[in-house]
Amino acid sequence: MYPYSVKPGQMWGTVAIVVALLLVVGIITAIIVAGYPGSSEPGDSPRGVLVSGDEAQTGCTWTSGCPEGVREIEVYKLNTPVPAEAITVAEGSTMLFDYGGEAEQGFPYCDLSSLDSNAGGALPCQWRGENVEIPANLPPGEYGMAVSIEREERADFYGFHFLVEQR
Repeated sequence: MYPYSVKPGQMWGTVAIVVALLLVVGIITAIIVAGYPGSSEPGDSPRGVLVSGDEAQTGCTWTSGCPEGVREIEVYKLNTPVPAEAITVAEGSTMLFDYGGEAEQGFPYCDLSSLDSNAGGALPCQWRGENVEIPANLPPGEYGMAVSIEREERADFYGFHFLVEQR
């Protein structure tokens, strides 16, 4: 007799738990391989551009990467790819997110992380015509921002990097 004998009824419960754990690990792995957290195919996301005054920055995506140098920062507990170079934003101004001409094609979310402190959280953002308007009512400093457009069939995520300067 083995010191840890399992009764026949207990064995199936243990097998079910192991199978459930393997299924969860498989699902998580599939999400990560598919380009978490975005669900679109590479190159399938519309080009996302952040505009402030006369400066513009093409956003990085989890599925397509960055058009220029990349830097990873944590935005709302997710490692977010952002362009290495920051654009300048005037304190109290309004930034515009151009979603590749696909106006009002989903619900926008904007999350922010300060690179100067541990501050961060959601920013108010909403559609204004063909662009998403994002107020820069922030103290001067360096920030990373994730903008996502939630649609019925998928979500598109973009990372941006900017410096807020005092007016």
